[in-house]
Formats: sequence, structure tokens, C-alpha cells
Amino acid sequence: MFEHEMREKRENVVKISDLEDAVFEGVLYFVYTGKTKNLKKHAAKLMAAADKYQLDGLKSICSEELLRSLTVNNAINTLVVADLYNVADFKLKVIDFINEHAKRVVNTPAFKALGKKKSYVIVEAYNLLTAALKTRHSDNADHEQGISNDPISVIPKNPKLKIFQ
Repeated sequence: MFEHEMREKRENVVKISDLEDAVFEGVLYFVYTGKTKNLKKHAAKLMAAADKYQLDGLKSICSEELLRSLTVNNAINTLVVADLYNVADFKLKVIDFINEHAKRVVNTPAFKALGKKKSYVIVEAYNLLTAALKTRHSDNADHEQGISNDPISVIPKNPKLKIFQ
């Protein structure tokens, strides 16, 4: 940008209008010190900036903070952040948390809204849950006890819906 005849070179100013001041300050602080500032308050926004400016170290620190503060109420929003910024190990840990607390997470407003916006994320979480259940239980032990590995089997069948039948 400073090598070519662009406005930034002529004016010697770069305007960054898509970050809040506190978030930009946190990014600069990380770039110069390798440490974070305002992390608890701005972890998701710092994650977005870290992704945009390819600051993988900051992305990793943000993922760790978001995992430390993970709750039933913020799990879906945290999953969206992990998916949006493509942090695979972080995303898997959030999905594991959601699977462990599924009964409570599915009753949150964020979960209900997610189904309308990003249903593929729900499908991915379901597929990982299914794989985890199959891994945890041997087919023989479950068969002897009459337990199914398929989480869909616990959903009551509705004659009007032919999806799971």
C-alpha cells in the first residue's frame, strides 16, 4: 500500500474503520508486546481482528480465553465464532461442551436462532455427537441392553413428519 501510488502513501495515513478503538489498541498491543489487553471484554472481537490480520498467536490466545469463559448461555455464539474464523481445535472443544450440555443448550435463545441462520453448524455438531456416542459404546454392549447409538432414536416419532422414519 505504501509502495504504490495509493491514497495511504500520498497522505501517509491508514484508516481502519472496522475496529473499535479498544480492539485496535489490543491488536497493536499484541503486535508490539506479544501480550494481550482487554482480552476478557473483547475476546471475540480480537479474534475477528486476529483473523483479518493473520495474527495466529492472538487467535490462539483468544480461543483459550473464549474456552475459559464458555457457558451454556454463550456456547452457541462461541461456536459461531469458532466456525467463522476457522479454528478447528477450538471449534471441536466447543462442540464437545455443547454435546455434554445438550439438554440445556438447546433451550437457549441462541440455539433456536442458530437453526434459522447457520443450520449446517447444528448438523456438524450432531454428526460429531453421533461419532462420539458410537466410539463410547461398543455395539455389542448397547445391543444387549437395547440401547441405540443413534441420538435420533430418542426423538419421538411423529406420523406427520417422515424425516427420521
